[in-house]
Amino acid sequence: MTKTRIVTRACGHDEIETNFISKEISAEKLCKDCWIKKTAEKNQAIATAHNLPELTGSSKQIAWATTIRETLRLYIEAAEAGKTTGGPGLEKCHPLMGKTDAKFWIDNREAILKLEKKIED
Repeated sequence: MTKTRIVTRACGHDEIETNFISKEISAEKLCKDCWIKKTAEKNQAIATAHNLPELTGSSKQIAWATTIRETLRLYIEAAEAGKTTGGPGLEKCHPLMGKTDAKFWIDNREAILKLEKKIED
């Protein structure tokens, strides 16, 4: 039987935890729903600042997809500055930024997240 415990997160919400880390560290984190909301708000601000189209899908899909899309945006930014090693050309990346279906970003996350490793510090 899996051991569980209830932890009060930093946002004040209680959450069931099965992968135990210290109770203090667990209490410093947001609950899953608040983390999704905070991440979505942060990524929406970035999307607005860079004139990216609004994504469609469920709120959870959009939160996840905007994080993935931000990885590609950072890759494009680094590639334009000559700070990447290998990876696809910009002519292939730019059109992807117009994709609005969150499912597209989630389905292609592995390829996109690999680009993060090609950005030079």
